[in-house]
Amino acid sequence: MLNSGVVDVGVALVYVFVLVSVLVSALNELVAGLLKQRAKALWRGVGELIRSDSLRDAFYDHPMLKSLGPPVSGARMTPRSMTGPSYIPRHVFALTLLDLLQQPHAPLKDAERALGELAAALRAGNPAPAVALAATVADLVARMPATDVGRAVRDDLTRLATLITTTGTTAAQLLPVVEAVQKSLPARMSAGLQVAAAQHSPELATLLRVLTEEAAGSVERLRAAIETWFDTGMDRVSGWYKRWTQLWQLVIGLILAIALNINVVTIGLTLWNDIPLRSAIVAEAERLAQQSESSPRIDQTRDLLKSTRLPLGWPDGLPFIQRPFEWKTFDGSLLAGWLLTAIGASFGAPFWFDLLNRFVKLRSGGPRPDEAKAG
Repeated sequence: MLNSGVVDVGVALVYVFVLVSVLVSALNELVAGLLKQRAKALWRGVGELIRSDSLRDAFYDHPMLKSLGPPVSGARMTPRSMTGPSYIPRHVFALTLLDLLQQPHAPLKDAERALGELAAALRAGNPAPAVALAATVADLVARMPATDVGRAVRDDLTRLATLITTTGTTAAQLLPVVEAVQKSLPARMSAGLQVAAAQHSPELATLLRVLTEEAAGSVERLRAAIETWFDTGMDRVSGWYKRWTQLWQLVIGLILAIALNINVVTIGLTLWNDIPLRSAIVAEAERLAQQSESSPRIDQTRDLLKSTRLPLGWPDGLPFIQRPFEWKTFDGSLLAGWLLTAIGASFGAPFWFDLLNRFVKLRSGGPRPDEAKAG
């Protein structure tokens, strides 16, 4: 059993950081919500992906995106970057982009699947009657939209339907035509995508060309490639938001440390010298680690922080506000302690709660009994 004073002080300090970090995280979430920071980061990320401001505006005006955003009351007075959604599902991004570029993804996907099934039946030597085949192809023709790609595919399918209904056409003659039309679908969609994208951004056209090559001749794999490309871009957006969050947690942590006089240096010295206080806080830390699977709630944190007998707060009010002319000298250790508190809080509550669990296990000399049984 490891019960040294150093470890006990460490457990107690980590416990304090858990409580402070929860408060800082809650305040940071409030600031992020007021500033619509997630929505702004997503707006910037989508612009970086599609490389066109005009296309991004059209993207955010699309009904599929508007259905994900907050209510639009007062939107005229709010920047566009703050009125959009905070999260976009990958499939919504892909389908919206394809729709804006006027590419009939769903009809082409259905045509690709139907032609694949038809080719497999022809290879097996058991095709359906010509009337049924012609009806299937005619249905695909009717679903093609009036876009350049849709009209080109419609012409291909119309010629296929004519061949199917031509008297004397054999399965051996029909199979290569079906395969050729099937293979032409992703190629036509790729060409249409690049032409449409080039009107907005040459960079976007190049990106889509690379994605269609990666799709290896499949309409469905092309949509999946666009979704993967979007996920990669969102990883970068998450990085932007994480850096913003850490910066604001540092700022909020410093403000909170000054306002509540949370000086980690003073707290550490007090814990080292006051053994009963240290033991009481270590006991509270162990209870918190054993009872919770995640960091405590904000209301629970407030109560726990109030219940400690640590040197926190300003009993006579902030001295540089209450008595500005008497505050002639500034104790550098105060600033150092506040800065250490703020830096620690910027790591976030999950980090400190996980560290608290590790310290408690270290102090007790092993895992908790319930964890040992589970293992």
